[in-house]
Amino acid sequence: LWCDGTQCTLEFSSIPAGQYRIEVTPNSTYGTQAASASLNFTVSDVSQTIEIIYPKNNSTVQPRPLFRWKIPQSTGDTLTFVIQVTGSDGNTAQIGPVSCGQSGLTCTENEAFFIPTDALPSGAYSWTVFSPELNASSEPAVITVE
Repeated sequence: LWCDGTQCTLEFSSIPAGQYRIEVTPNSTYGTQAASASLNFTVSDVSQTIEIIYPKNNSTVQPRPLFRWKIPQSTGDTLTFVIQVTGSDGNTAQIGPVSCGQSGLTCTENEAFFIPTDALPSGAYSWTVFSPELNASSEPAVITVE
């Protein structure tokens, strides 16, 4: 634990999976205590992945496909997603980061949907989706655009 006068930082080199609670009670330089505050959090050793719903691996799609995936359990923070579409020539287009309710990304409690504004040329592609906040990504899915 170290403090700089306005902020304190508590660092751990590793924490076993489990549920934890940190409680702090601030003390002034004169010894006066203020109200306590606490934070409950869970540490998991299971990495999160994003499950692609559509288009699945080896699907044939229209030039403006509906990309759809399950949203992993989150911390309640605003999530952003990055969609990467890679052509058979190795060129990659990145869409995002986009947030739910913005830039054409629609989210429900458990799923996200996105339709690109520009059509993809006919050909073979792979696509993945990544969430920086969750440090989670999907497995690539190979698709063919008609």
